[in-house]
Amino acid sequence: MVSAMRSTLSLSLLCVLPITMGLNNGLGRTPPMGYNAYDHVGCCASEATMLKQAQAMKDNGLIELGYTYVNSDCGWIGGRHPNGTLYESPTKFPSGMKSLADKLHSMGLKLGLYSDRGPNDFSGKGLGIKGHEMEDAKVMADWGVDYLKVDDMSGSPHTSAGAYADYARIRDALNATGRPIFFSTCGHSPGHNANGTSGGPSWMGQACPELANACRIASDVRFWGPGEFGTHKAINVMSFAGLYSEPGAWADPDLLFSYTDPRTPNATCPGAGQLLQCTGTFCDPVPHHSRTQFGLWSVMAAPLLLSFDLSAMTSYQMATVSNPEVIAVNQDKAGYPGMRVGGGNLTDFSPPSVHAPSTWNVWARKLDDESHAVIFINTANATADVTCDSQCFAKMGYDCSQNNQMSFTIRDLWARQDLPNSMGCSYTAKQVQGDAGSVLLKVKQLSSKKL
Repeated sequence: MVSAMRSTLSLSLLCVLPITMGLNNGLGRTPPMGYNAYDHVGCCASEATMLKQAQAMKDNGLIELGYTYVNSDCGWIGGRHPNGTLYESPTKFPSGMKSLADKLHSMGLKLGLYSDRGPNDFSGKGLGIKGHEMEDAKVMADWGVDYLKVDDMSGSPHTSAGAYADYARIRDALNATGRPIFFSTCGHSPGHNANGTSGGPSWMGQACPELANACRIASDVRFWGPGEFGTHKAINVMSFAGLYSEPGAWADPDLLFSYTDPRTPNATCPGAGQLLQCTGTFCDPVPHHSRTQFGLWSVMAAPLLLSFDLSAMTSYQMATVSNPEVIAVNQDKAGYPGMRVGGGNLTDFSPPSVHAPSTWNVWARKLDDESHAVIFINTANATADVTCDSQCFAKMGYDCSQNNQMSFTIRDLWARQDLPNSMGCSYTAKQVQGDAGSVLLKVKQLSSKKL
């Protein structure tokens, strides 16, 4: 079903976008893992910030679990020399970017930087990559940069075709350096979406295998819930744009948020989505929201980029981001995309009388051992059962015509323990916590047919 949908929708995109060679760097065979500074400190990351988070990754054992990238976001650029060459902010990065890259490499980590596809970025006018693609790619390669996120704040024309052309030039410039640099797009230019509507960057999910290693498909995510910067829009878009994910090119629903306030260690976030520039964070005050996000992002095969203070994690946060069985779902070598197999859009942008938002979702990802990771999410206010019925199992590829002969092993990935085997082509997660509580299982068939 996924391959057929990909083929059909690809025809529509080919009508509006040029056909060019793809990114050829051998990176991103599984989704990237690491730290990104934006939700944590906005555009104010510094050399000290980066090294502190790198040390925390080492001290907490995150490097051994696969967390690799330490990414500054906006604000690192100091300006351009008279010859047009970029240089880092001397106050934020006094030792220089090459020195920082060398230090991170010595720790077994990699350095990520930020730019914009247009002429400007958050650091100032003339500091975007437009017109400087080759020289900016070269200087970053010379510094030893390993990851480049390119935004779309000043891109023009603000269309899918304009963004595609600019990102393709950046891709080619990175290829030309000879250094493998993970390329991540963060586009906002609207285009024709894969579900037949217009507007938004979801078209980038389909274009990603031609352009980059990871492609943002919706607005920023800063907390769980509806709204411009809530999770629901990104989750809805991932239900179709995420189907194009494959090894080397991953649809990206954005960063992983925290529930704590970094201004006061172990204090609860003061409110969903709040940011006090440089001293606060985008966060969500409900602890289990962050765990549901981490579990769902793992099943969706999305990048796992932590965007909060890794040196001040609570035991609950540490248990969330370091669970090896959940991480294994995200990093599964087979490279299948995640799929929504139960429930509907969590937010509907038409009048509620037309389409009421779904109060539950079930997502699944096929794994290399022929099992499925399945997450059951309850977005209703009250505790409720969430069921993956025979239609839900069929979407995962199971032949439910012999329902009574089917049995499955069940493992709770957060508890890291086996549950009793399940009989029949249906499973109900009992009493799932309300307000985005979730249950994350690994389900493997023991008998009967499979498509």
